[in-house]
Amino acid sequence: MRMLEADLLSHDLKVAVQIQAGLLPRSTPRLSGYDLAGYHLTTGALGGAFHDFIKVDDDHLGIMVADAPGHGLAGSLLMVETRAVLRSIAPTTTSPSEALAKANRVLLHDFKQNTYISILYAVLGHRRSRIRVASAGHSPMLLWRSADGLCSLINPSGLVLGAAGEDVFRETLQEYAIPLEPGDRFVITTDGLTEDEPRRRMLSRCAQAYAALSSQDFLDALRREQRAHLSGTGSWNDWSIVTGRRIGSARAAAESRSIFP
Repeated sequence: MRMLEADLLSHDLKVAVQIQAGLLPRSTPRLSGYDLAGYHLTTGALGGAFHDFIKVDDDHLGIMVADAPGHGLAGSLLMVETRAVLRSIAPTTTSPSEALAKANRVLLHDFKQNTYISILYAVLGHRRSRIRVASAGHSPMLLWRSADGLCSLINPSGLVLGAAGEDVFRETLQEYAIPLEPGDRFVITTDGLTEDEPRRRMLSRCAQAYAALSSQDFLDALRREQRAHLSGTGSWNDWSIVTGRRIGSARAAAESRSIFP
């Protein structure tokens, strides 16, 4: 009997792993005027870190990067529900702060005490060449400016999803609208790359050194740096990352008809 139960648990775990893998983006959308790429690493069978791309409308693409505390099944379940809720809300508004406020209202009823998830949600508008960013207790977005070669952290305030009621959550929530010039790069990641000062310095150094590469090549270089940084320490963590680089002219973006050509 115990052997049968163990086999059933093993089978259920395999199914859960397959379901979670299927929820991650299978490809990166082609957004007019931008070069985008994403990457996900789970250190165990299941994890709570994830990223996703959402078509808001023909002019806007939603980008979410989120992280549930801990590892395993609990984090995975939080990820699945949060993804589903935000995906259903995203097409109703181009404001990331409004989308997060609506998501918090739904998740607050389902999350138990001390259950929460952090998320940075950005809406990229290709015609106006800007990115709007809001954060629910998540790691800052890194922004590299091509004009001066400098990095800055975009860190709008906000509480984690599921931690406070609607009034308090909205009061703490900020939203930034950031214009993007040709060559500018943004990097949105979970805390696997920002949880200590050495890793933050590594990420900033990589952004400056590799920013001009294609987004996929940028992520490949960053992964090599990450492996070298953690070599021999065993200090791996779940992480998801999305990066984008503005390319082309404002005129080309304005003339484009769809974010999914």
